[in-house]
Amino acid sequence: MNATSTLFAIFARSAIFLLILGAVSPSVAQPNLGGPGSVLIYPVFDARPGIRTCISVTNTNQSYVRCGHGFREGDICLFYYYFSATTCTVFDRTEELSPGDTVTVVVDQHNPNFVNGFLVIQATDPATQLPIDFDFLTGSATIASATAQGALDNGKWTYLAYAFEGIAANPNGSDDCGRKIVTMTSNFNFDGTDYTTFPDEVILEHFEGEGTPLTQPGNYKGTLYLMNSSRLTANVSMAAWNNNSVPVTRNFSTSPCLEEYQLTDLSPALTQVNLAVGYNPSELRGISTGWLRLNSTSPQAGLLGVYRERLAAGAARYIAGRALSIRGSRAVTLTLGP
Repeated sequence: MNATSTLFAIFARSAIFLLILGAVSPSVAQPNLGGPGSVLIYPVFDARPGIRTCISVTNTNQSYVRCGHGFREGDICLFYYYFSATTCTVFDRTEELSPGDTVTVVVDQHNPNFVNGFLVIQATDPATQLPIDFDFLTGSATIASATAQGALDNGKWTYLAYAFEGIAANPNGSDDCGRKIVTMTSNFNFDGTDYTTFPDEVILEHFEGEGTPLTQPGNYKGTLYLMNSSRLTANVSMAAWNNNSVPVTRNFSTSPCLEEYQLTDLSPALTQVNLAVGYNPSELRGISTGWLRLNSTSPQAGLLGVYRERLAAGAARYIAGRALSIRGSRAVTLTLGP
């Protein structure tokens, strides 16, 4: 075999290998926690009496190269879209970030109209305010509460925002910095064409059952904040398991925009006592644990969520929270209008 034939054979084998890899490992467009992305979604903010939410955004682009309109490649204008939990109406604000800049706002000052809901932050060109592909944003929310002396709800907790990358598969031109304009509409198309898609499922990978463990002192309580991207009630399929794979299933409906659930609102089976049926007592000193998966069976509705867990043990109070894990891909349109 001559050199040309050898190179051709190597190329052919490599091409077949890449095709096989593509067949068995398709890429899935999903958001990621903490960034980077062009759109950040915070599934819950809370500004009710005694509660304060701080929203942080960081611009990791540190380019000071000047563009035609006088701005720099790292300059960005952020649009904040606050969605009311009860009415789904929208209140918007803007903030500008310079290269490598970070900003934190207090929700009850930044948005005086809504006491709770969810927040979408979008990267736009500072000259035209058109949405652009700018995958340099990261963010988190910190929620602090002090509703009563020694109350179980007291404490401070933080979760990472979901970051959606700009795809701009069909760009509407570019700005003066050469950054692709994602869309000319006011809708958020999380469809793999404008931005990466929503997940198909959200997963709470671990929780302690609600109530007092059979073997330990203390009281556990969990709250799930479930964001519904649709302006319609969505049907949800829930499947949960305890730490020895004993299943629980339930179907329920969730309101548009944002709903708040205690674990036992989802199912009375998610208590310490009920999860202990058939559980593994050798794990976590006999504290009953489990995990659950939620899927919207309404095609137009995508779910995102945050979980807050609380423990009271004697005089001690512990509180922590995190965004839910995700799986799969679903095209979703989030609208600003009614």
